[in-house]
Amino acid sequence: MTKNTINHILLTGQSLSAGYNGWPPLSTSQPFKNLMLHKEELIPLTEHGVETPASALANTICALSAPPYPRILLTSHGVNGYPYKLLKKGTLPYQAGIRQVKSGMHTTTLQGFNYEIIGIACIHGESDHMNGNSAVYESYLHKWQKDYQKDISQILGEEKQIPFFTDQMCSYTVLGSEVSTSPIHKSFSRIPLAQLSASENNPLIYLVGPKYQLSYSDGVHLDAQGYRLLGEYYGKVMKQVLWDNKQWRPLSPERTELKDDSIVIKFHVPVPPLVLDTERVIKKENFGFECLEGETHITINSLSLENENTIRLNLSRKPDPRITRVRYALSGEADSLAGAMEIGSVGGNVRDSDPIIGTFTEKPLFNWLVQFEEELQPDF
Repeated sequence: MTKNTINHILLTGQSLSAGYNGWPPLSTSQPFKNLMLHKEELIPLTEHGVETPASALANTICALSAPPYPRILLTSHGVNGYPYKLLKKGTLPYQAGIRQVKSGMHTTTLQGFNYEIIGIACIHGESDHMNGNSAVYESYLHKWQKDYQKDISQILGEEKQIPFFTDQMCSYTVLGSEVSTSPIHKSFSRIPLAQLSASENNPLIYLVGPKYQLSYSDGVHLDAQGYRLLGEYYGKVMKQVLWDNKQWRPLSPERTELKDDSIVIKFHVPVPPLVLDTERVIKKENFGFECLEGETHITINSLSLENENTIRLNLSRKPDPRITRVRYALSGEADSLAGAMEIGSVGGNVRDSDPIIGTFTEKPLFNWLVQFEEELQPDF
């Protein structure tokens, strides 16, 4: 990527991609030379009316880069409340995104720049949770990425891989949800699991991380600072993948084993060591972990950090390993608001030790543990 290149990123999804409730706008000036499209004109990328993740995403890529800074064109075509079926190929929002590619390519080359479309950011999942589409949502993500890649390659006249970046939704305690059939009736969703699984099964889908560590305005939508911080998280990961040519995997489980009456979980930790943080996310029961034998909850007596990448859950008894699984940050109290400091919200307290500080929020960009459900693996 040369200094004479305009690097185009598309932003899609539903209301969180559009900054719903994210007032007042914070990023009202452009500190680098990043751009947006106004009709057919390239203008400085800034926020208007509300703060969306867009400016912080692009500006963070530059802030984490050495001069000469990359130039980014960021255009958005997400729509509030739209499930996948209203955003997929053939819909008006999808066609708007494709028009943005054509317009971006035409306008930048007309001004003497090289044009590159480098990736898609997608902030989504709430409406498909409410519509009961969790069982097929992973297939939606694969199709979404594939369709963009095929159609953008056609425009460019060459085959091009288009990475697709997404995150996990966690506001289902407010939205109405699947409810566990165990005696502990808590809100639950498999959309976050589909988002994690898509990133594990498709090398062009990247999971930036969860959103339970952010600040929300109304329990569903972020506040202005939350949108800005989310943009910084996207920018950090996209810079690593697209500019540094490094693979990315969020803080996530690698192996889950039963050892006597304990469960030992080894994690992939982007920046060790693991930390149990009850300052930035309100302390959750068992720091966000649950153990289920079938549909029966097994009491976790205590939890300990074994080393920089391993956690031990000490149980009240040894469960049947054939039907036992561990959940993290998946259950919340029905009608509770989403948010890092909200009682009853979905979340957990496990993070890594990433030293990067958000340039615009001035907050640490720790990588927080993804929401997951893992079966036990045999202890050989």
